[in-house]
Amino acid sequence: MSARARSSMRSQRSSKLVEMGKKSHLTKEIGEKIDEIAGEYFMGATCGEFGSPYASKAKGYKRGLSGAQLVPHGGIHPIQGFKNLIEARDTYVNAFRGQVNVNREMGIRSATNEAVTLLEYDLEAGIDFPIIELVPRNMEQILNFGRGAIRAFGKDLYGAWIAHDWYG
Repeated sequence: MSARARSSMRSQRSSKLVEMGKKSHLTKEIGEKIDEIAGEYFMGATCGEFGSPYASKAKGYKRGLSGAQLVPHGGIHPIQGFKNLIEARDTYVNAFRGQVNVNREMGIRSATNEAVTLLEYDLEAGIDFPIIELVPRNMEQILNFGRGAIRAFGKDLYGAWIAHDWYG
């Protein structure tokens, strides 16, 4: 199955979650079972790439929901029209914090997989396990930026990954 087909399937699943009024694809019971099986090796439920709808897409870019990205505005286009960068940043952090809090209410740690330089905002929102996606940017720059943000927020553990199915 192609990466595009998998992405489409994730979008359809996430859209169904929104329609059903669910805030996550996990439940407290599922989280407890994962924790029982994986223990310390379960880094957390991924909060998806919030950077896509909240910061990285140009005006007019049509998108569907992906992963656990249950965006509050429920639209299929990126959020645009902020008065200034502070409003954009606050909107991003608050939305991300909302997903982190959903996970915390269920006793599930949160992980992120950011391909953009918004990792600092993810950490501010309370992410437990930061993961840096290396390929879409200059690897040296994104890794150094990510490590700097991770150290500034006092995280001892982080991850880096390449979405090999997506990039070929």
